Amino acid sequence: MREDLSRLSKGSSPRFGLDGPLPRPPGKTRGGLPKNGTLFANLNRVKSVRFNNDLDREFFSVLNARVDAYFRKTGKKRFANGAMWAKAAFFFAAYWAAWATIVFGGVSPRTGLFLALGMGFFGTCNALNISHDASHFTFAKAKWVNRALFWVSMNQLGLYAHFWDLGHNKSHHYKTNVAHEDVGVDAGGVLRIHAGTEWRPMHRFQHWYAFPLYTVYTLLWAVIRDWRVLKEGVLNDAVEIRLSRVRVAELAFVKVAYFGYALAIPMLVSPFTWKEVLVGFLAMHLVLSLYVAFTLFSSHINDFVSFYDVKVDPKLEHSFVRHQFLTTADFYPGSRIANTLLGGFNSHVIHHLLPKVSSIHYPALAPILTETAKEFGMPYVVSTLPGLFVAHLRHLRNMGVDPKTIKRARPRPVRPGLRIAKPLASRKRGAS
Repeated sequence: MREDLSRLSKGSSPRFGLDGPLPRPPGKTRGGLPKNGTLFANLNRVKSVRFNNDLDREFFSVLNARVDAYFRKTGKKRFANGAMWAKAAFFFAAYWAAWATIVFGGVSPRTGLFLALGMGFFGTCNALNISHDASHFTFAKAKWVNRALFWVSMNQLGLYAHFWDLGHNKSHHYKTNVAHEDVGVDAGGVLRIHAGTEWRPMHRFQHWYAFPLYTVYTLLWAVIRDWRVLKEGVLNDAVEIRLSRVRVAELAFVKVAYFGYALAIPMLVSPFTWKEVLVGFLAMHLVLSLYVAFTLFSSHINDFVSFYDVKVDPKLEHSFVRHQFLTTADFYPGSRIANTLLGGFNSHVIHHLLPKVSSIHYPALAPILTETAKEFGMPYVVSTLPGLFVAHLRHLRNMGVDPKTIKRARPRPVRPGLRIAKPLASRKRGAS
């Protein structure tokens, strides 16, 4: 018999409600600014997305019931366990140990460069494992613990945590792969990721110049992007940001502190010349940028997922739940090694469905998602990381073609190594 679909207990429920998934502007306080110092508002430049959430409710109820049963059976909580805390502590300590050795260790330039590359690696592990989980409040019940972990782990990389939080949790998670609304698929016209971006002749070569751009992704983010967002007051076409003076001061502090410890202190204290320090800094961002690019872009930007433009009609015919399957691809979802190195980004579908569950549990939940998705005919895509990155470049190549020259759409081939769950008839009620 199918599991009992009674309401899950408050203590262990990882539910992400189907009703009203779109964010609302926060309530204003004295002076016209919300408590967090930011006005996040949809200015109606783009109509808000509306899903048909009357669909796929049974699937989501069954998935939640099975996930809840797993936690009840194992006695685990949805928050971080000892292994997650140990992993976070290791990555955080390793990052700063590498920095301290560069500055105070008296190492050779070759060793210093190796340690700088290590900072890029462990810095990414910090962002993927600590920052991302903490932004979803999955480390601990106490919200202040999550906020502190998120603030430190993200800002230490020179990437302003507050802007990223708004874009990720108020845009990307609610409107995944929706043109002009999901900040994750808007590239400012440099890359044409979706059909909502006006085609330019240079886009014909974007699958070639994208990789060089990715090598400086976090560097441009730390040096230019945050300041540009502050100056222009927008994250993308649909979202306007207005910071309080406290938030502006916080942004300035983050940047000064970051470039202070990453460049100024090594130049003044370490035995390395300013040129050697600069080379190490760029090497660190090279690893950080490529690590982030390979991990983040592959899941949502490839030719096996779908993109949507609601500029004309904001109503989508599918549910919010199905939307996560249509716009996200997984790679090695049951691998604990991938989970450790990527913070669960390899199991991205379950994360989008149940973002309040710590990523440390994703390998155990992968079989549950696979079985339930197959049972209900959900379009679950699983591939490999190299396979998805090739699909990413292939997507860029396809989007670089002048739309006027495209006569008809060709069916997308199923590449080797890719498994797409075929729609299967759901089992009848009461079936064993």
